[in-house]
Amino acid sequence: MGEFKRYFIAGSVGANPEVRNLPSGSRVCNFPLAYNCGNKTKEEKIWIKITAWNDMADLISDNIHQGNLVGMNGKLGKPEVWIKDGVANAKIVFTCYDISKFEKGHGFVEVEEKVSSYTPPPQIVESASDNDDIPF
Repeated sequence: MGEFKRYFIAGSVGANPEVRNLPSGSRVCNFPLAYNCGNKTKEEKIWIKITAWNDMADLISDNIHQGNLVGMNGKLGKPEVWIKDGVANAKIVFTCYDISKFEKGHGFVEVEEKVSSYTPPPQIVESASDNDDIPF
């Protein structure tokens, strides 16, 4: 259970990042990222909610803007799934640990320096019943 998996994702920032200060003193930044999973004949985008905490939230809010192409390492959260008007929908949440911005002619370039004092998000305790839907 103590596994930690990191993922890399790249895409286009869909809106300017928004930072909120929480009563606990933590800062959280959220923005949508468009990931193109289509092909040459049909473009399909998946929207992913990106979340960053504390120093990483500040770094992103100062340097990342709508339309930027970015790449980031982080952790996938449990997808939220719901049905609206008979259509199944899902929201994927990705917690960002470090981010790079794509610059024409240079490729992916680190945004300033990676934040060395990364502070993980507040821990959420899951109850044992949350694992009942796992098919194995």
